[in-house]
Amino acid sequence: GPWNDPLGRPLVECKTEGLEDCPNPFDPGVCIDENGTGWLSFGGGKASNGTNHYPGVSRIVRLGEDLISLDSKFAKIPAPYFYEASELNYINHTYVYTFNTSWEERKEWDKSKNGDLLPARCSMAYMTTKTPLDEESWQYRGHYLKNPGDLGMYDSNNHTHVDKYNDSYYIFYHTLLSERAMNIEL
Repeated sequence: GPWNDPLGRPLVECKTEGLEDCPNPFDPGVCIDENGTGWLSFGGGKASNGTNHYPGVSRIVRLGEDLISLDSKFAKIPAPYFYEASELNYINHTYVYTFNTSWEERKEWDKSKNGDLLPARCSMAYMTTKTPLDEESWQYRGHYLKNPGDLGMYDSNNHTHVDKYNDSYYIFYHTLLSERAMNIEL
């Protein structure tokens, strides 16, 4: 710090033009690629035409050079069983979008588009692309951090952040596992 708010308002919100069908534009992730271009990913809820399989609310937008303005239209990221916790990273010339999957039962799955990598419930999954504003370019890659309940522990929510430090990548995440193990009520 000291931190300040150069806009005095949210950069994106429900009433932002182009987000009429994104009821909860929250849990943002910001990324700056090798060209210095900034990107913002976010989303939450379910679009009016969304399904449990494809809620239709994951979004991405290119940021202006000042990083406090928008420099493209909003594009959808076709994240299957999306719930929350959008994040975007740029790793090895590839955009990597991570998100938390929903608790929904997996009744639908498009193997022709996504292969056999059905996302685990309420787990962290990821997608990749070279062209983030092209909805068709995103490829689902699977989950990388399962819900603790799938591993014989308490069910809990997951959020992650991937960060590079000294040429190694680290995953930071929050979960209710520690609080429950210590009998702390939140």
